[in-house]
Amino acid sequence: MVRLSNLASSGEPFDFKALNYQDFELLVGALLSRSGLSITAQARPGQNAPDFELVSSTGERIIVEVKNYRQPIPSAIVNQFASDVARARVQMPDTKGLLVVSGDLSPRARQAIEKQDGLDVWTGDDLRHLLQRFPDVAQAAFSSVAASQSLQMMMAAASPPPPRPVFAQFEDRLDAIKAGKDDWSKFEDWGTEILTEIFKPDLGPPDQQTRSDDGLDIMDAIFPIRSGSPPWALVRAEYGTRFAVAEYKNYTKPIGPKQVESIQQYLWIPAKRQFGLLVSREGPAPQAIIQRRRAWLEQQKMIVFLTAADLIGMLEMRENGEEPFNVIEAQLEEFFRTLSP
Repeated sequence: MVRLSNLASSGEPFDFKALNYQDFELLVGALLSRSGLSITAQARPGQNAPDFELVSSTGERIIVEVKNYRQPIPSAIVNQFASDVARARVQMPDTKGLLVVSGDLSPRARQAIEKQDGLDVWTGDDLRHLLQRFPDVAQAAFSSVAASQSLQMMMAAASPPPPRPVFAQFEDRLDAIKAGKDDWSKFEDWGTEILTEIFKPDLGPPDQQTRSDDGLDIMDAIFPIRSGSPPWALVRAEYGTRFAVAEYKNYTKPIGPKQVESIQQYLWIPAKRQFGLLVSREGPAPQAIIQRRRAWLEQQKMIVFLTAADLIGMLEMRENGEEPFNVIEAQLEEFFRTLSP
């Protein structure tokens, strides 16, 4: 298998975000072929399957997942792909996995890659190095971008300039919010607005700062689950919930068990609130993950950890025509796959 994890690029960098998802996938396919890997299968649009299946010159089977995200890939996506590879290796022990990303990995995702046997990654830097090795592929990619830009310029000549992508606007707003207690309300408003944008109309308009019926607790945001189709319809059925409760923590450090207990108290079976989204700047500390497990085993309360970077990436996925719930689904799958008595 071709391993490029330690290679770096040089020269003028190529902006992969200038390519749409389909063109980026074709570019990856061309680079895979030029690297001596034979493509034996390619997923059709909308098909839930590896983007490519390959065979190396030594007979290794390689399954490939391609992600064209602007934000670093979250660890849940890596863990889900690693689980798919592990199951494939039960039937074919020589199977390996290759995750190809246009940008980079989050620190947790990189740690997850390093822990997995038979799993490799090509980052944006690795792809740029390959483009230098195969200038004809690079030229084709540049030509595709140039053609797209030419058409966009023709359209722009008769149209007002388009606004920045919505996810980039939310990214700018996040940069202006200081981490810590002083800007907690701004972070809460930001989180509620971006969740609304990501999942409309499947989640209805949220109630914010909702006081419980006993008057003792205030929930940051409660989203009614309105969709009659997957994936949120499945959340309603699987967890017996009519609402998704969101809590926001504008902390500078990873959240701990107390923050999990905070959202846990708002989840209650009689009120059909069994599904929580805990949004923070940083991911959870190990103790928080343990408390999340306890909340499920003892009270059947499901809590999903999401970082601000996850939300920006999920909004970008929506704008690219992908399913943002896949980030949540990957975390849920990992949780249940590793749950034990």
